[in-house]
Amino acid sequence: MGQRTEQSQQPPPPWVTGTAYAAALAAGVVLISSGQATPAEATGYVAPFLVVFERMVSRR
Repeated sequence: MGQRTEQSQQPPPPWVTGTAYAAALAAGVVLISSGQATPAEATGYVAPFLVVFERMVSRR
């Protein structure tokens, strides 16, 4: 089946990573400013998505 080559393992462009982190930051700000979560809770909601994103980016 499809074997991965070095060419298919290129890191994403910087704007993709920047967009993911900016979206996570914005989600946390919205949760906190709307009163739906405390800062600690917002971190708990947002951090797993960033961990999954980093794992997807660094898979080999």
